[in-house]
Amino acid sequence: MLEQVTKPEREPISLQEIKDYLRVDHDADDNRISAMITQARSLVENKTGLSLVECDYRWFISCSDIALRVPRYPVELTSDNATIDARGYLTEYNGEGAIEFTSKPNIIPDGLKPALFMFVEHLYDGLDKDQLTLFDAICDQYRINRGS
Repeated sequence: MLEQVTKPEREPISLQEIKDYLRVDHDADDNRISAMITQARSLVENKTGLSLVECDYRWFISCSDIALRVPRYPVELTSDNATIDARGYLTEYNGEGAIEFTSKPNIIPDGLKPALFMFVEHLYDGLDKDQLTLFDAICDQYRINRGS
């Protein structure tokens, strides 16, 4: 289980970028759209394994299987109960408590940004099944093998 400990300072796309994309010219839905941006980002991170924002996490694993990859990548470990290699695979874990880390995103691939826009559009207006299939296909191009 992955628990987000801190909120990111900012999302990978701004409220104004999404409003322009959706052609929304009022402020009545700003809070709702902001929540949708967060949800879209979280989903893309879950589907790809890539860190899109910097924040702190606790990762609770139920076994000491060192073939696991951290659920966000790249990261910086902040606890001393585990080590990871340069690709984000768990190489040592003493089995004690949660593994704590800070996600350290690189530049977000330009090809992945449309997935964020598409999913917010899906939440705001609704997309048909073909568009959701395209969303999945975009995310799959950037998915890293997380040992699952």
